[in-house]
Amino acid sequence: MVKEAVTVALCKARHDIIDGDFEVTDAIFENTIENPSDMDSLQEIAKVWIDTVWDENNRIYIYVTGLSQALTSVLTEVKNRLITYRTLYPLIPGHLCPEVILMHWDRNHELYIPQIFI
Repeated sequence: MVKEAVTVALCKARHDIIDGDFEVTDAIFENTIENPSDMDSLQEIAKVWIDTVWDENNRIYIYVTGLSQALTSVLTEVKNRLITYRTLYPLIPGHLCPEVILMHWDRNHELYIPQIFI
């Protein structure tokens, strides 16, 4: 089965994200994060976003644009969802999880490189 791609920036408007001929315009955190120390709000935004895209047939590309608190919130929600999913469907064949791939800017080569998270 071919996985469908979900491509998103971590935070909107921190950087223009152009990967080859493709421009990333959607973001998990659509609004400026005024208080990066408000972990509860970051976690809630990440949870809502994960709830909308979680599908075993997805390949999720997250273009990391900085702000480690935001990235940690998203990865925590991915982990939480994976634990829940594996608890509900521990050994049922065909139940997989989406692939989550973090895209990092390599300034030496001026391109994005992937890091597989799941």
